[in-house]
Amino acid sequence: MLRRYVKLHVETASKRNFYNPFILKKAEGAMNQQVAHPMEKFQRQVRSLIQSKVIKPTDRLWKIALLYGDDWGYWKRELEDFEFTMQDSISDLLDVETWEDSN
Repeated sequence: MLRRYVKLHVETASKRNFYNPFILKKAEGAMNQQVAHPMEKFQRQVRSLIQSKVIKPTDRLWKIALLYGDDWGYWKRELEDFEFTMQDSISDLLDVETWEDSN
């Protein structure tokens, strides 16, 4: 939808010999943004818990389960898909730089 808006904006602007560069630049920037992998978001949440001193980097991953409650099943499956065990330390999770799904 955004691509269509940008294309329409450019076509309309060129017909009128007018365009708003701010709107065009903002729209093009939005088209180039990449969506963060869910595990990147999870990492940020875990980092926040560490900064809040709720957990420590040396704690085991299973400790996060106590905080996530019903949502933990989803995150546990995600972690296991990336070959983590619940005995791995939280720092191992935070050490991952790039998350790539294998299809």
